[in-house]
Amino acid sequence: MRPFGWRRAVILAGLAAVARPAPAAPPAAVYYPGPHDAWERRAPAVVGLDPDRLREAVAFAVASETRAPRDLALDHALGFGKEPYDDPVGPFQERGPATGLILRHGYVVAEWGEPARVDMTFSVTKSFLSAVVGIAYDRGLIKDVRRRVAEDVPIEQFRSEHNAKIAWDDLLRQTSDWRGRSGASRTGPIVPRATSRSGSRASATSRAPSTSTTTCG
Repeated sequence: MRPFGWRRAVILAGLAAVARPAPAAPPAAVYYPGPHDAWERRAPAVVGLDPDRLREAVAFAVASETRAPRDLALDHALGFGKEPYDDPVGPFQERGPATGLILRHGYVVAEWGEPARVDMTFSVTKSFLSAVVGIAYDRGLIKDVRRRVAEDVPIEQFRSEHNAKIAWDDLLRQTSDWRGRSGASRTGPIVPRATSRSGSRASATSRAPSTSTTTCG
C-alpha cells in the first residue's frame, strides 16, 4: 500500500458510514380515544384552534340555554298538558345546565356544564334508533322495509288483526297507527283519541297502516 494509503481508506470508510441513511424512526402510535373519560385533552392552540374564538363560542353556547324550565315534570305539563294521554309513563328528573364538549382530531379542547351527568334524552333517541335500524338492514335482520313486522318479530304486540298488517316502513314513517300497551304503568290498552276543534276528546277510529301519522316527542 502506498504511503498514507491506509489513511485514505479509513477516511473513505468513515465518510461512507456518515453518508449511510439512519434507520427510519418507528411510526408514532395511532391515538384512539379510550372509554368513558379516557379521552386525551389538548390546548386549543396545539390543535390549530384560536383560544379566544373558542372561549367566545363556549360563552355563546352557555348564554343560549333554552328558557324552558329545568323541572322536566313542569316542562312536560306546559308542553303536552293538552294532548290526549299526556300522563308520563315513568318519573322525570330535573335536567342539568347547558352542557357541551368540543373535540378536535379526537382530543377534548373545551367542555362546559356537566358532561358526565346522566340526563333524559327524549328525541335524541331517534338518532340512535336510526343507526340501529340501518345496521339491522345491512346485516339482513330486516330483509325488506315493506315486509310485515310480525314476520320478523313474532311477539304479542303484532298479533292483532290491525297490528299484524304493519310493515317496517309504517313504523319508520310513524304511519302504523299501532294499537296496544306501550308502557308498564298503563292499566289498559292505549286507544288514541282525537281532539275536536272545540277541545273535547272523542274516540278515534282505527286507520289502516300507512294512512295515518303518529307524532312522537
